[in-house]
Amino acid sequence: MSSRKKVSIKTIAAAANVSPSTVSLVLNNRGKELRISPETQRRIQKIAEEFGYFNPPSNTQHYNINKYEPASLNPIIVFVTNDFQNIPFAKFNAGLEEYIKQSSDQIDWVYHTYEANHLCDYQMLLSSSYYKGAIISTPSLDDARFLTENHFHIPIILYNYQINGYTCVCYDNYNIGRQAADVFLKLRKEKLSIIVPDNTNRGINLRIAGFTGHLSESGFLNNRIRIVSGPSKDTYGGYIAVSKLLEQNFIPSAIYIVNDLMTGGVLSRLKEENLHIPDDVSILSYGDIGASKYIPSVSSYIAESEKIAYTCLEQLMMEIKGLAVPGRYISFDTECIWRESCCPPE
Repeated sequence: MSSRKKVSIKTIAAAANVSPSTVSLVLNNRGKELRISPETQRRIQKIAEEFGYFNPPSNTQHYNINKYEPASLNPIIVFVTNDFQNIPFAKFNAGLEEYIKQSSDQIDWVYHTYEANHLCDYQMLLSSSYYKGAIISTPSLDDARFLTENHFHIPIILYNYQINGYTCVCYDNYNIGRQAADVFLKLRKEKLSIIVPDNTNRGINLRIAGFTGHLSESGFLNNRIRIVSGPSKDTYGGYIAVSKLLEQNFIPSAIYIVNDLMTGGVLSRLKEENLHIPDDVSILSYGDIGASKYIPSVSSYIAESEKIAYTCLEQLMMEIKGLAVPGRYISFDTECIWRESCCPPE
């Protein structure tokens, strides 16, 4: 029989004088990535060892974790894609932590990163009786098929993605796209472009559909719109996408960037062509990840990851307690933070 103690993350957090989420990050080897001080990491690891805490290894599918279930707690697993950037991740984590502060629920959560299109590799974790529930962030189309084709005995909440049979907490992505298009129409922009990554997801596709749909309803001609993609959700991807536009001799009067991580590359390539913002090209982005730090600063629809994460955990606990049924859709509107790259329409 194992002599390990059934110690909770909250117990370790109290002993180390840190938050439960900080303990979870350190024990899941994300302390360095999230810039938790080496001294704090060592203190947490030492206390965990002294208490005999066992953290189920999330990087293996062959470990029997069932026998370590702490009966008095609600252990949950949170899946985030490995391209989930530090800024939105920190906000997401803050949302979970805020729920813990506001609630009397006893919860331990662990993070598990996964590569897009490979959620199926972790079917054993989702099927394990150790965890009482799961939150899955922004699954890809292939990951969505995996979830649709399988049934799991634990409640699963989807962050910013909608699949029949699962409760989804997300932004109203379609309406976000419509709002961006409406801004450019009211500003009487003549030629428009949408910058997208090659690897899209349902949220991005809905923002594109909302944007193009509103333009079509308003009689905006298709030959005055260009949708161009870059190979990645980063500066390089944005740079390549604008290069494709220029190769087509298409110089837009306004650009909508569906993922703010691409913004730096867009600005850099426009600057090389001596195109000035906002005089020559107005820019709106989605995500507000560092948009205020660019020169010029970029107007962006803010992604309130903290509020969404809080609601995900709240809804998960309701389903765990049997107070809510799966399959619900909860959406939030976003607001635009207006900066130098695009002025609000009058």
